[in-house]
Amino acid sequence: MLWLDGKRVGDDELLFSAQERGLLLGDGIFETLRIMNGRPLLLGRHLRRLEGAARALGFSADLSGIEAAARDAASQADTASMRITVLRGVGPRGLLPPPEPQHRTLIAVSPAGSRQPALRQVIIAATRRNEGSPLSRMKCVSYADQVIARMEANAAGAEDAIMLNNKDEPASTSCANLLVLMDAGWVTPPVETGLLPGIVREVLIEKGLVAEARVTLDAVRTRPLLRTNSLIGVEPLQLEGGPSAEPGDYAALTEALSAAERDEE
Repeated sequence: MLWLDGKRVGDDELLFSAQERGLLLGDGIFETLRIMNGRPLLLGRHLRRLEGAARALGFSADLSGIEAAARDAASQADTASMRITVLRGVGPRGLLPPPEPQHRTLIAVSPAGSRQPALRQVIIAATRRNEGSPLSRMKCVSYADQVIARMEANAAGAEDAIMLNNKDEPASTSCANLLVLMDAGWVTPPVETGLLPGIVREVLIEKGLVAEARVTLDAVRTRPLLRTNSLIGVEPLQLEGGPSAEPGDYAALTEALSAAERDEE
């Protein structure tokens, strides 16, 4: 199911200008979230993050209109995933955006199964996160680094890739935040290492179940690992030769996320 600028459309109606900056320059932002029983889970948090990304890129997206469209789209689904994409709009040739761009908003709803926290095999990717780029801290439609990292994982027979930053610090996986079980509990790298401040990560930090701390490559290789995002929830990872987390190690995290998704709008 697709909604373009708040109106439901079919695939054959989904037309964009050849001068759309989102297509030519990757000049756009997005959010992905989960729908359960017609509810867009943690939508308020996702919209706040979208607003922050829009502000950083100088967008003036109508988030009230986006929220209404997202709730309408979610109400027509059961268990599904939703992607909200906001593109800068049409612009002249060159890098500078037009002074008054006409943003385009696309909402796509796709079927999704229940969360299955199966053990996922991972590698350490050669492709890096750029901690100096503001794009590392938002969901920009230019996702090529993550695509290449996932291709590396696929070629190695793995399902995801842990990405280091330019200082050889573990930052995240290609699609999720990274958690490492240390002696004092679960930790996740800080945002300044070049990662997206994930919504599930945010919930778990607020609940006091995860702490921010820099993580070494040695810790990633020798400690139990998890990945988190809004679609998969909490999942265990295994790096070749490393340990894996037991369900009891992260049961409290899964329960806290479920409670937040149930109670928050």
